[in-house]
Amino acid sequence: MERLSKKESSPFPVILACGSLDAISRLYVVADYQVLFQINGGIVEAVVSLFACYYVFMIEYPKSLKNLFIYLQKCLFNISDTIKLPTSVITFVNKIGHFSRKIKPAAENASSCLHDAESDAS
Repeated sequence: MERLSKKESSPFPVILACGSLDAISRLYVVADYQVLFQINGGIVEAVVSLFACYYVFMIEYPKSLKNLFIYLQKCLFNISDTIKLPTSVITFVNKIGHFSRKIKPAAENASSCLHDAESDAS
């Protein structure tokens, strides 16, 4: 595995993109200053892979990504646990549901997630 400088990585899993903003040539998930694996796909696959690293290795979600990862965990992957959806995530899910009625499966998933969150709150 390739060793990275501290400037290029972090001790925690992150996405490393090579290239420019308008032309990403390669994506990697890196952690502990090592390339864990290359992503075969785009940014969506990279985010899903990054989420999987945190979830599988039971690493606490970083503050900057916590709401995103909780949303992915509960609303897209339907992984339930004792964590309640933060208000900001509920607001986000409401907005997605409002704007994504044309994408029926995504809207239904978001609505189901929100319904579960509201049930947990009561």
